[in-house]
Amino acid sequence: MKRYLLIGLIIGIFLLSGCRTGPFVCSDEAKICPDGSAVARNPMNDCEFDPCPEVEEFDVNSCEDLSEELDKYLKDGRIRVDFQTCEKDSILVGGILINIENSGFDPSRNDYNWELTFESMNKQGTMYLTTYTDQGLPYVTDQFYKFDLKEICAHLMSSALSGSFVDRELDKLKPLDCQ
Repeated sequence: MKRYLLIGLIIGIFLLSGCRTGPFVCSDEAKICPDGSAVARNPMNDCEFDPCPEVEEFDVNSCEDLSEELDKYLKDGRIRVDFQTCEKDSILVGGILINIENSGFDPSRNDYNWELTFESMNKQGTMYLTTYTDQGLPYVTDQFYKFDLKEICAHLMSSALSGSFVDRELDKLKPLDCQ
């Protein structure tokens, strides 16, 4: 009888040792997900991290994806980025160039300013391009171009708010065939 009682006690301890009662506290740390969000450890899942949100695939050569991305940065008829956005590694966007206009020479900076108007999926907006030439640009209207708005951030942080894009070498806009 004692033998069965001892075996029952051992089995009972074994079974109860895997069960938790009451609240369980995990370490206070977070994991940064690919989309930049953070997830915490979950006490209901043995303190494993909660899953990261699913990130939608972005095709850097898809005219539709690039154009939809440009929509996010078109505000008040201009292409603009904010300081938080400038912290990203790149900000690839694209649109159809629908107008090019020379807006003149800036003697204080010894450069020329151009207004380039792009059409995205749902909007139109102007980007101010700064370069050293007034002899025309290698860009043509009715062409889809891909470009990195990080170039706006790289020049001057204040230019991010104004939408100025420095392209002195005239190589920042990459044509993309959307046929």
